[in-house]
Amino acid sequence: MEKKEKYNLFGHFVCGFYVLRIYIPFVCLLSTSISFKREV
Repeated sequence: MEKKEKYNLFGHFVCGFYVLRIYIPFVCLLSTSISFKREV
């Protein structure tokens, strides 16, 4: 049971890592576009 919980936690970590990998560049792109609009 403990081994399964540890594996499940690792799975959530990997899933979260992949989500952040996609999400962070999107946020950077969004923030740069917003700052670009403010300058213009």
